[in-house]
Amino acid sequence: MRRWIWIMTMVTLGAAAQIADAEDRHVVESMQRHKATAAVNQAWDRGDERFEVIVHLRTTGDDPVGPRARHFDPENRRREVGARVTRAGNAIKSRIDDAEIAITRGFQLQEAFAATVDRKALAALLDDPEIRFVQEDGRWPVHTFEGMQVIKADV
Repeated sequence: MRRWIWIMTMVTLGAAAQIADAEDRHVVESMQRHKATAAVNQAWDRGDERFEVIVHLRTTGDDPVGPRARHFDPENRRREVGARVTRAGNAIKSRIDDAEIAITRGFQLQEAFAATVDRKALAALLDDPEIRFVQEDGRWPVHTFEGMQVIKADV
């Protein structure tokens, strides 16, 4: 009888530790996941291994080339934002260890870049304070891209 009580006690303690560990992981995931859109979270829940995302960066609010600047120059803004996105993307890529992240495109008019990432890289991106939010990179029909070229849109 004592042996049976001892076994049940150990099983109960082991299960309690597993539950506490699972709750801790859930809390960490829920803290990170608020920065991802619903579609990204659904893909995560499905167990997807690769994600095509658009990563939006935090801005400092100090934008010397923005539309409210004294002498606004759209071409200068495009160059500056493009350079900031490239620098930020490279810095983020260097901070993510042992994960796959391929930056496929940096945007020029908004501080964001498109990337293909694995689960570990997505978790790191969501945990990064420099990231404002992460959304899915949607697929658009060919005629949309043709129309974008006609109107000379690049974002």
